[in-house]
Amino acid sequence: MAIKNNKYKIILISIIFFAFLIRFWRLGEPNNFYFDEVYHAFTAKQMLLGKHTAWEFWNTPPSGFAYEWTHPPLAKIFMAAGMTVFGMIPFGWRFFWALAGVGNIFLIYLIGKKLFQSKKTAIFAAFLLSFETLSFTQSRIGMNDTYFIFFLLLAIYFLIWDKFLISGFFWGLSLASKWTAVYFIFVLIFYLSWRFVKEKEKFNYIFLIISYTFLPFLIYFSSYLPFYFIGHPNLSQNIDRQSKVVKLIETVCSKIGFSHNICDNTAIIWNIQQQMFWYHTKLDATHPYQSSWYTWPFTFRPIYYSLEDFGTSTAKIYAIGNPAIFWGGFSALIYLAWIFIKRPEFGKGLILVSYFAFFLPWALSPRIMFLYHYLPSIPFLILGTAVILEKIWIKKNGKVFVISFLSLCAFLFFYFYPHIAAWPISLMWNEQYFWFPSWR
Repeated sequence: MAIKNNKYKIILISIIFFAFLIRFWRLGEPNNFYFDEVYHAFTAKQMLLGKHTAWEFWNTPPSGFAYEWTHPPLAKIFMAAGMTVFGMIPFGWRFFWALAGVGNIFLIYLIGKKLFQSKKTAIFAAFLLSFETLSFTQSRIGMNDTYFIFFLLLAIYFLIWDKFLISGFFWGLSLASKWTAVYFIFVLIFYLSWRFVKEKEKFNYIFLIISYTFLPFLIYFSSYLPFYFIGHPNLSQNIDRQSKVVKLIETVCSKIGFSHNICDNTAIIWNIQQQMFWYHTKLDATHPYQSSWYTWPFTFRPIYYSLEDFGTSTAKIYAIGNPAIFWGGFSALIYLAWIFIKRPEFGKGLILVSYFAFFLPWALSPRIMFLYHYLPSIPFLILGTAVILEKIWIKKNGKVFVISFLSLCAFLFFYFYPHIAAWPISLMWNEQYFWFPSWR
């Protein structure tokens, strides 16, 4: 047994080492802002420089850039922290993203091991996530997706250990990175309902309310604390005083005796939340690489993040899912759903609920959408795939199939690597990446 445990430890360490190495190697390339870094990383840099404009929604940015106030600020604060340590260079604003990408692989191992009491399932999941190309690309760009997923997985991990206060704390951090984390509520409802109905578990509901309402709100609000310590010229002129919440804030402030500065800052923070909501629900825009939600599992429309031409060669970053993991994983998830319907089990149910909780709500979204919005569902797609792979493993010739599938996933990662990591290749070689017209 000790030898078997050591084998799994060695495999896990090897996977984590590979994930760390491949994500940090050439992390500074491209050596400039690319794709949405002109919003997120640019704003983080302005925050670090102490510019009040980085926090306000009414300012005109420099040409080619935009102040990113459409998401909560925590992810940008971490980018600023990276630049504090490593300098205002691409490696600095991408450092914590790459680290979170490695952390997600370890967390998916821990969640798989806890849910199914199987190191084999957990290892399969960690292996697959380490070779998933969209997750890889997204962990090397200064955006907020990988970070919010990192905190989300921590929230789920501590939830299934019944560490509700810690889970709520990390959910708050996830919400303070991106609003999409709100769909965790469906995972929480499933977990509590299963425990209450199936296992007759009784909970301290006051403690649950504190853990999943007051604490996340406190964490979320705390992410805006730097706003109070930066001078904001003409702040009061930009307050929406018609807002009922602003009127309530002003009333409470006057009764408590807070200074006008604190009251005005709090009012503007609420107005920022309004602007964020209006932006995401009323955005009327198009993009050549936008895609509909139902196409994401098939990686139908990847996204060009970066393109540099050098005459006879080119270096590109193309956000595309690993076809073997996307296509094989979606098939595995359908099979997993069939198994769950026939014989409901907690672990399988949690995977399915988590996958669809972060996928299906996009069907109702009125805004422009991209393949990377599928990212929070990928860890659960992979966990579901890992469960099916372990079932196949014990079948006749199952080991051959599983090893072949895992090898294919790894092969496709290295095959696509130049296309997803700005590795210069010839124009002729570049042409063979476009398997379908929609991939151009």
